Amino acid sequence: MPDYDRSLWRPAPRQPGLGADDVHVWRACLMQPDARVMELVETLSADERHRAERYRFVGDKRRFIVARGLLRRILRCYLDIPAAQICFSYGIKGKPALALPGCTLQFNLSHSREVVLIALTLRRDIGIDLELVRSLAAMEQMAERFFSAHEKQMLGVLAPLERQEAFFRFWACKEAYIKACGKGLALALDQFDVAIEPGGGVSLLANRQEQDDHPGHWAIRQIEPGKNYVAAVAVGDDAWNLHCWQWQDDYFGWEEDCHQDSCQTYDG
Repeated sequence: MPDYDRSLWRPAPRQPGLGADDVHVWRACLMQPDARVMELVETLSADERHRAERYRFVGDKRRFIVARGLLRRILRCYLDIPAAQICFSYGIKGKPALALPGCTLQFNLSHSREVVLIALTLRRDIGIDLELVRSLAAMEQMAERFFSAHEKQMLGVLAPLERQEAFFRFWACKEAYIKACGKGLALALDQFDVAIEPGGGVSLLANRQEQDDHPGHWAIRQIEPGKNYVAAVAVGDDAWNLHCWQWQDDYFGWEEDCHQDSCQTYDG
């Protein structure tokens, strides 16, 4: 598990109240012992187990199982439903949502290598992306194909060592935005611009493909998930408070009594 900023990623309270203006992001380790993986797979749906079996490599299969199992455990902290009974629906482009009538809780997740991030909010569209910063032989070609002219110009002025990390920061911001939109790659990556400011702030400058989608409707923030990782969360609102929680192993004992009477995740 990579080092992380413990002043940012705090241990979660047993009842992590999600207010109307809050965004919660959970960080967890995907490297779990065999017994824990078996425990988590028991909470998955038949569809999720079938998806897990399609992975060619055992490591990828285990990471999928743990990511989906932890998603269910974390959602359990906001819903008065056992983890195994949580049902999902999927949008046209595959974005997952809770299949619960009247539920206002929105979520998204992303994982890379041994880390998973899970983002939650109420009533807002949300997307999150996590990337491992690494050497990528096709980085220049990918930037040329998927980045806008404005983004390529910003990358081009950086020194080579800075350019690698900046590439993944741009990629995370762009992926978080298209995941929040729920349109997948139907929204061309080079048809919108994100700007990363020197202090780490992010601005959505324009969306030329979806001109009715005003940039001011969105807020994108970078998150520091740990050494050699970058991440971003995009939310369909420009006013929200970010809270970052670190999943602890002893949280696995919360299954029976972790529910959230004070979290208004349902209308009415």
